[in-house]
Amino acid sequence: MSPRRDASVTQNTWPFHLYGAGLPNVPAKLAEARSYAERFRFVEIGALRPEDARTALAEPARPPARPEGIRYEPAALDKLVTVSGGYPYFVQVFGDQAWRAAPGPDTITAGDADVAVALGTAVLDDSLFHSRWNRATPAQKKLMRAMAQDPVQSQVSDLVTRLRRRRPGDLSVARDELIKKGLIFAPERGVLRSTVPHMDDHIRRRTED
Repeated sequence: MSPRRDASVTQNTWPFHLYGAGLPNVPAKLAEARSYAERFRFVEIGALRPEDARTALAEPARPPARPEGIRYEPAALDKLVTVSGGYPYFVQVFGDQAWRAAPGPDTITAGDADVAVALGTAVLDDSLFHSRWNRATPAQKKLMRAMAQDPVQSQVSDLVTRLRRRRPGDLSVARDELIKKGLIFAPERGVLRSTVPHMDDHIRRRTED
């Protein structure tokens, strides 16, 4: 269509949809950038519910997806669902390791799940967590280590005390850089959280850096 004859989408009543994805702080960032962003519809996509995570693990093992049929012991499913936290990629990693660990022929046991957790954690340490950690500078790693002392998320005021700083602004450079790198986010004012579950566990396991 010739640019001279183009009109706006609104004037032509054309159907138009724009989809995007990002971290939970996207609505606030868009509102800062454009005042009309509050008109957008935001849908939060979080972790899978426990029953959905169980389905994601168990259904591919049953007929017709798997003609011979493989079943999980309930305790095995419980273990894998819990350790994955419902995070889809972790469900995939631990489920894959459970298949590899199980000697068969038709059951994945709680013992197999324990082996899968150890193997899956090693896979995540060597890939996802390791690559994310290496993207941080020494100053940013100090902040992430301080955050790892909290179970889920950290209060900035606690981090200031923990790092022996005077005020929250002393953390702003490292904080903003980590947010830009997608390693942490601010779910609300004065709070910081890792963008990937269990990153704090990985940091606590590290003995170097």
